[in-house]
Amino acid sequence: MVGKAEGWANKMFFYPDSLVMDTELTLGFSKYLGKGSGLRLPPGKEKTISSCFYKMKTVKKIWWKIELFSINNIKDLEKNWKTWGLENFNPDRFMTRKELCVMLDKCFMLFGSKNLPMDLNGKLSFVYGKF
Repeated sequence: MVGKAEGWANKMFFYPDSLVMDTELTLGFSKYLGKGSGLRLPPGKEKTISSCFYKMKTVKKIWWKIELFSINNIKDLEKNWKTWGLENFNPDRFMTRKELCVMLDKCFMLFGSKNLPMDLNGKLSFVYGKF
């Protein structure tokens, strides 16, 4: 994401067709989930669809949505890929930011829940008493 100031306005540019890089994915997960995410990636390379999927499966299950529990392999991912409105599934192809955003939205609790409330700064905290 790139921020640009134009006059009094601040604009953010996401570039959804850009490729997902290891460093961006790692930084995003570590900012959002903290050190407890369980995600470790080498920096500097583009991510394929299959490598993103398998790395996402290494994140601690507390962050998963029910849908990710049912996706066990690449064949399962391909079935979901089409239902999520995504096209051109090839596990060896580099993943775009748009595809990653759709996959993250479908597979992870991004905006909190009754057990994982989010504060105004986007930080999640676990609440034991609300099961």
